[in-house]
Amino acid sequence: MQALKSQFRKAVKRTRSLLWSTGVYGKLRMYPIQVRGRRFDARNGVNTAGRVDLGALDVKGRSAAHGNHYEAVDPKLFRKILRALKIKYDDFVFVDFGSGMGRAILLAAEFPFRKVIGVEFSARLHAVAEGNIRRHAGRARKCADVESVCIDAVEYTAPEAPAVFFLYNPFKEAVLRSVLANIRESLKQHPREVWLIYVNPELDHLVGGDGVLKKIDCGKTNAVSYTVYKSAGEAKAV
Repeated sequence: MQALKSQFRKAVKRTRSLLWSTGVYGKLRMYPIQVRGRRFDARNGVNTAGRVDLGALDVKGRSAAHGNHYEAVDPKLFRKILRALKIKYDDFVFVDFGSGMGRAILLAAEFPFRKVIGVEFSARLHAVAEGNIRRHAGRARKCADVESVCIDAVEYTAPEAPAVFFLYNPFKEAVLRSVLANIRESLKQHPREVWLIYVNPELDHLVGGDGVLKKIDCGKTNAVSYTVYKSAGEAKAV
C-alpha cells in the first residue's frame, strides 16, 4: 500500500511539473478570470477583454519603450480589494494608471467615488475606453463622473483630493519610478489620505521604500497577487 501511495505521489508531481513546463497549468488557473471578464463585458455591453501587446499599440514618446502589455483586471479580485478599503468612497477620486480599454474604471464606477479617471497613453485603447464608458449603463454603476484621459502617465498631475491610485503592473521600472515620484511630490504639496493598489506587483520594492506609502495589505487570488499601500500617518503596516 505504501509503495502504491509513493508511486501515486510521484506521478502527481511529474504531472504537475509537466503542466507547469508547458504552460498548461498557468492557463488553467487563469481560465476562471477570463470567464469572469467575458461575463462582465456581456452584462455591461462593453469590450474590455483580451490581451494587447505593447508592440501593437500606437504609442510614442519617452515612455513608449517602458510600458507593459494590456490585460484587464479580474472583476472578482478588483471588487474584493476595493471593498476591503473601508473608506468613504465619495470623498475619493479613483485613478487607474495604464487604464487600457477601461475595465478597472468601469468596475470602480460600481463604487460611489467622487470621480473615476483612467490614464492611458495609447490613443487606440483610450478610444475603446471612451466607447465603453458611453455604453456602460449597468444598474451597478454608482459614480456618474467617469472619464479616460489620453496622456503619458509621467505627465499626469494627480488630483489634490484624497485618492485611490490603481496599478495593474502597467509599467517597467523607469516609468513607475517617475509616477511614484509624482505621487510623493503631490502628497508633499497637498497632504491627504491616499491609497495605492498594485496588482501583479513585479516592482513592489519601489513603492514603500521611503516611508511615504506604507504597505498595509497583500494577498493572492488564483494566479494574481496584489499589495495595498496607504499614505503614512494613519497607515498601519503589515
